[in-house]
Amino acid sequence: MTTANLSNYRKEVVEAAGQIVASGIMTKSLHGNVSLKLPDQDAFLLTAGGFLGLMQPENIAVVPLEGHVIEGMGLAVGAGIIQMHRIRVRRGPEVSRRL
Repeated sequence: MTTANLSNYRKEVVEAAGQIVASGIMTKSLHGNVSLKLPDQDAFLLTAGGFLGLMQPENIAVVPLEGHVIEGMGLAVGAGIIQMHRIRVRRGPEVSRRL
């Protein structure tokens, strides 16, 4: 995957986080996480820090399906959050459609 493609996917995650915040469905803390399975890769993107209100592309971690952060600011994401999103990504898009 090229750096440009990864950058575009990070922007998509930021846009999704912004749409979730704008929808008004979040708690007042705006705390949550968004993940995106990277096409044709055994990895996903995950928001770091949990605060979706001011999410930026540099706050998006790259996480392989094994569950350890390989790039980005994933240190701010707890292991439990990483594992929860890892399971969802591994189960495929049919899980996302039900959420």
